[in-house]
Amino acid sequence: MQTFFLVVPPGFELLAEAELLVWLRSLSFELQTPVLREKGGLSVDLPLDVGFALNGRVKIPSRVLLRLADFGCRDFPKLFKKMRGLDWSPWLFSGNCTPEFVASSHGSRLALKKRIQSTCEDGFKAWRKIHGSTAIETALKPTIMVRFFDDVCTVSLDTSGDHLHRRGYKTKSTDAPIRENIAAALLLLALP
Repeated sequence: MQTFFLVVPPGFELLAEAELLVWLRSLSFELQTPVLREKGGLSVDLPLDVGFALNGRVKIPSRVLLRLADFGCRDFPKLFKKMRGLDWSPWLFSGNCTPEFVASSHGSRLALKKRIQSTCEDGFKAWRKIHGSTAIETALKPTIMVRFFDDVCTVSLDTSGDHLHRRGYKTKSTDAPIRENIAAALLLLALP
């Protein structure tokens, strides 16, 4: 089982949880641990195939993140060591490419997003050098979300890619007053 975090617009967590549970019941899948609701999302433990399938099934979450690590960190050398020490091979296709790191920081001593991103990238490259991967860079780069909150770092793999309204599945589109995931949530609320 892996921990997945579903990014949900604030205020729609309960509705997103109901949608998730209905979909899991349709698969006859029984959760081993309860869904944890947080402001802005849901944490749930699922097998990899079920977790990745969420991207094409649930409508309210805007992203599905696979949690890779959580650790306390208050300085850049420790961040580098932690990133170098993670086992990236199961998630990044044997190190074929350097992922794009996206950082956010709230209430942490490490507040410089660009420095967090470059330290993470350097740590990943050091891991790849240790493990001997010299593969050619590919055009498709995985995105790793690095979030600092109160000096705790959470590292997640973005399994969703672009938001639904940016994925190019529409041939004709106009500016919408609201995103599709919020519209889906409002429709679900309107149904009896």
